This record gives sequence, structure tokens and C-alpha cells, in this order.
Amino acid sequence: MPRSRRDGTPAREPNRRRLSEAFAKTVRSDSTRVVVYWDTLQRGLALSVQPSGHRAWKCVYTIRGRGARWYHLGDARAITLADARRLAGKIMVAVAEGADPHADRLALRGRGSFEQVAKRYVEEHARKRNKSWRQADALVARYLLPRWAKLDIGNIRRADVKAATAAIAAPVLANQVLAAASAVFSWAVRQDIIAANPCSGVEKNDTTSRERVLSDAEIAAFWPYLGASLKMVLPPVSGRARLPICIARMWSMSGGGSCRVLPTLERHGPAPRTHSRTGFGCPSPLTRCCPTCSRRPYAEARCKRICATSAPGSA
Repeated sequence: MPRSRRDGTPAREPNRRRLSEAFAKTVRSDSTRVVVYWDTLQRGLALSVQPSGHRAWKCVYTIRGRGARWYHLGDARAITLADARRLAGKIMVAVAEGADPHADRLALRGRGSFEQVAKRYVEEHARKRNKSWRQADALVARYLLPRWAKLDIGNIRRADVKAATAAIAAPVLANQVLAAASAVFSWAVRQDIIAANPCSGVEKNDTTSRERVLSDAEIAAFWPYLGASLKMVLPPVSGRARLPICIARMWSMSGGGSCRVLPTLERHGPAPRTHSRTGFGCPSPLTRCCPTCSRRPYAEARCKRICATSAPGSA
């Protein structure tokens, strides 16, 4: 006997029957109320018929302490009865394992679009912990929001990320946009907004190194800004003098920032070289090196010395 309604009136007997495809297509609607037909083959599966004639598959289950849950499976005209039974079976298995599919669906609806999550990321995380957040936010606004602003963040896939970065011609810029997008998705994963980062597994573009050797004019412009301690271990800048050490390392030691200038033997022009004990090219043996190197054993011990001029008496 069905339970009475809250107002005390007796409830109608449930419409239970073994549903069929023909019945789902030809069942008539009631203009005064919604009619529900329960399937006797798959527990929890129901066919809901609206007064307008619209028919939809529902899966109804109960959570202890929370009442009944009506999970919408889809339009009965688009989903066959066999597929509806299969989907209802999966949901009932998930419920038996302790899940609540209906609550999970509602939570996914409230997670927001990519634009909303990106704004939350800036306000709640990036602005407080990332000093360069403005640059990353500008990249997101220019290259990602035009594509993904209104998309549900959980519906963005790896293919979408690849398409967004592939549309950027500059490889370095594409890598920066990928890093900015990955930061937003990683934060969303930590906040349990999405399950996985779609940027994971997307390869960065190969880039060429920007290291080069300063010209004499650039060295002369560079020299006044070096600290006194750095000038003590570097040769004076005059004529065609060459830097015998890695300026990048010494510039960083002097607190000048990150300047990567790595001179190599091949870039310093032709110079007569002879074999030395240290294995470095030098126009003369170690005992007859140029005055610059001989006066600076610190640079001689740690750097590849390239003598601009031969020592007196060297052939």
C-alpha cells in the first residue's frame, strides 16, 4: 500500500509495468498532471510523461537521511530503452558504493565558466602569491578568454589547449600562454573544481637559445655599470680586449640580475693557439701568457682564457 500524502489524501498506486520501446513512443499524456511509469525490469528506472507530451527517462534512488533523488537521464526520443536501462544500472551501482550522482551533477553546474574560475584564481591566489600575476593575467585575457570565456571549465579538454597554443605563431609566447593556462587549471584542481588539468601532457614548443657574445661597443656600454669587485677580476676594456670569463656568472654575483652572456672559443675570432696543460687554447704556453692573464690567476684557474694578444716573445 503506497504511503499517504502529507495532506492525508491517499496516494495513487504506482504505474508499474515492463516498459517497451513501443510503449515509450505511443504513451499518451495527461493534461492535468505528470504521469510516471516505473520499469519492473530495471529497478529505479522510470518514464516521466509531461502534460505537454514530453517524455524523459529518470533514475530515482534514495539516500539515507536525504530523501529521494530524481536523476535525469535524457529525452526518451533520443535515448533508447536499452540505453536508459544501462545508464540506470550504472547509477544504482554508484549509489550502492556510497556516491550521490545527483549531488555531483549539481556541484558541477556550480563550478562556473573558465572566465569565472580565472577571475577567482587571480583574486584568491595569484594576486597574493605571484608577483608577475599581471603578465599571466594579460596573456589569459588576450589569448584564452576569447576562446573559453563562456565554456564550463570542466568541459575544456587537452585538444582545446593544443588548439589554443597552436594558433599562436611565436613559440616562446605560446609556451608562456600554456604556463598561464596550466596555473589556472592546477589551482582549480587543488580547489576540487575540476578533476584533472587539461594542460598536463601538452608539450612545449622547442625554442632556440638567446645566448650570444657582446660586441666591443656593448662591452664598453656595459662596463660602467659593473661593481668594483667585478672590475678587479676582469681585464680593462680597451681596443679589442676579450672577456676571459663568463659574464653571466659574474654579473649575477654582482647583483645585476640574470644576464646570460657565454663567450666561446669559436666566437672570439681566429687566434694562434698552442696546447696547454689545462687543455685551454692559448696563443702561448702558460709560462709565457699575456700580461692580463698572468696578473689574474683567479680568472686563469676558473675560466677559459682567450688571450687577445700574445705575450712578449711568443712566436
